[in-house]
Order: sequence, then C-alpha cells, then structure tokens
Amino acid sequence: MMEQGRNIIKVEAMVKAPQVSSSVCAADKYLLSLRSKSSRTTMASLLSWVAKAIGVSKYQKDAYKFFDWSTLEREHVYRLVEVRREQNASPATINAMLAAL
Repeated sequence: MMEQGRNIIKVEAMVKAPQVSSSVCAADKYLLSLRSKSSRTTMASLLSWVAKAIGVSKYQKDAYKFFDWSTLEREHVYRLVEVRREQNASPATINAMLAAL
C-alpha cells in the first residue's frame, strides 16, 4: 500500500497485469510485454528470422512460435551474430536481435 496524505491507495488494484494462458508460447508472452505495436512487430520479425535460421521452415508464418526456445544455446547465438555480420546487418539490427533473444 502507498500512503498519500490521509488517503491510502492500494497499488495492487491500480495496476493489474493481463492474465496470459499457459498455452501461450514464451515468445508470445515476451511480445505481449512490449508496450508498442511497432516494438512487437519488430521483435516478432527478429525472432522469426532466428527461428528460420536455426531450422524452422522459411515458409512458416510466425516461425518463432514453432521453435523450442529452450534449445537455444550460446553457440547458436554466436553463429547468428556471425551470420548477421556476414549479411552486413547494422550493429543496431544485431543488438535488437540479441535483445529479442
């Protein structure tokens, strides 16, 4: 609780997180945590690129939903950064990908 003068405000009642089903994949939970639609779109695109680079079909829409993120290892991340550098991706793009991961 937070006291403000003589009025007591319950912070818990002011801020309620939306309930997310356990059937929602971890990546979707992360995307739902982002504030803006453009951020969600950007990060979903980066996550899908990663999923496709690691083995999800390149024709799969929302490929990030079909990748088991618990299998991602440090070596994969190093290789993904290397691939993006070979593709002449900007440092900002590489950093955004790392932030998404």
